[in-house]
Amino acid sequence: RGSLADAVAALERVDAFLGGVLEALPADALLVIASDHGNIEDVTMGHTLNPVPVIAAGPGRQVIAARVRSITDVAPSILDLLGGEERPPKAT
Repeated sequence: RGSLADAVAALERVDAFLGGVLEALPADALLVIASDHGNIEDVTMGHTLNPVPVIAAGPGRQVIAARVRSITDVAPSILDLLGGEERPPKAT
């Protein structure tokens, strides 16, 4: 396993990459980035039980932010934005 310094360095590379992606993102594009798990807070574990953030940018990002409470909410929320059936956010 890597060290916390390795994890921070990797996160900084991802941050720089995403900055470039967001700069190039067309104004009418929605970008959603999600993961099934995260581990940056503890490099000794195989998987964490902590919630994993979802990043959304562009038109519709508010819908994603309001509806996504778990990884299983990502696809239905995107489908709704594409004109699928409306679904209320899940109760937490």
